[in-house]
Amino acid sequence: MSDSVPPEIIADILDRLTDAADLVRCRRVSKQWLSVLDSPDFIERHLQRSTAALSNAGLFLRNADGALFYAPDSASDSPRPDPKLPTHPDGALLLGSCRGLVCFSVDNQRDLVILNPRTGERRQICNYSPPDFPQHPCPAVNPHISKLDARMFVEYSTDSRRGKDVDLEADGGGLATLVLGGYGFGYDESSDDYKVVRIRGLVGGAESHHFRAEIYSVRAKSCRIMEPTGLPYPNHRNGVFACGALNWVAHNDVLLALDLGSDGGFSLLPQPKYMRGRPEVKSLGELDSRLCLCGGHYVGDGQGRLDLWVMKEYGKVGSWCKVWSIRDPIVVRCGPAFLLGCSAIDGGGRRMLFMVDGRVWFWYYPSLDRVEAVDMGGIVVGEGGFDAAYCLESLVRLFDRGYDQKVVLASL
Repeated sequence: MSDSVPPEIIADILDRLTDAADLVRCRRVSKQWLSVLDSPDFIERHLQRSTAALSNAGLFLRNADGALFYAPDSASDSPRPDPKLPTHPDGALLLGSCRGLVCFSVDNQRDLVILNPRTGERRQICNYSPPDFPQHPCPAVNPHISKLDARMFVEYSTDSRRGKDVDLEADGGGLATLVLGGYGFGYDESSDDYKVVRIRGLVGGAESHHFRAEIYSVRAKSCRIMEPTGLPYPNHRNGVFACGALNWVAHNDVLLALDLGSDGGFSLLPQPKYMRGRPEVKSLGELDSRLCLCGGHYVGDGQGRLDLWVMKEYGKVGSWCKVWSIRDPIVVRCGPAFLLGCSAIDGGGRRMLFMVDGRVWFWYYPSLDRVEAVDMGGIVVGEGGFDAAYCLESLVRLFDRGYDQKVVLASL
């Protein structure tokens, strides 16, 4: 009977559903419904509706031992382990989320797993560091990096946040530290491509903050390597995807961006005009598809505030706007506060999930200017930054429009 209904009528009916779980179940009705639900246009419309409605979201966590947990946004219980999530004896790294997909790195960074937690589709990319994506440094502007061999990189432990000291004194460079500066996962709309970025570099020595970015294209199954000069080294947090770019707080508290377009590169972003002094600590997040900055001002004795800024026009000087200031003892701590995501609340409005020091979690209700502590069941995330990702549930399929279809179906 349903096959006799025109596809545009079916699409109009299904467009009225927002819950991703309901739409996944609707895929079983008939082949025609499945065809409508799997069409790129329908998937994109649903993604835009979910983004606007702040619905269909969940939280992924990685604790200090490398175990992964998942908590649906609507659940009242604590985050739980899930056997369907990627596992490895050395732990899995949580690299970020984008458009309803979550990216993990397993097997000591050699493999990637990209997962849609709602549909259960996953894709594992084995040995995503092929010869044209080397795991050791190639000749670089910094002469000391070219003297390092692959062994030093292999010896670096992904679970160690301290890096390794590399003696460069014989070359007059002093002592440098080999570090892993974080990852990033994002989407290039111009090429309909998902990209994974890994940052490596040396801190110290004659060239104090030289780094390299390895940018892997999921569609092309290849990478390009960038070695920018004259730019600060990104911090150890994963890059925040917003406005087609990955964004970091870098050395000396400057803001660094990587445009994920095919011709994109690194650039510095302007800072807000702080009228009441620069924040002691800052972090980046994403709010309403815009870049957000969280600045913590701490004066001791439980006093201070957390300011939230939003960049109204990406990359434009003077486009930062302070939208909220949070004053509550729970947020006045010595560590930075990270905005993880937002969700809708009954009766309209929103609430925003923050993490402080990897141990304290709270919801902030802007309309009420109220803070509410969140019980995460004692989970303490890793100090290295590969720790939490707020993922919007979607119907996005990684192999649409040109991707190969080698995926494993699993129901979370």
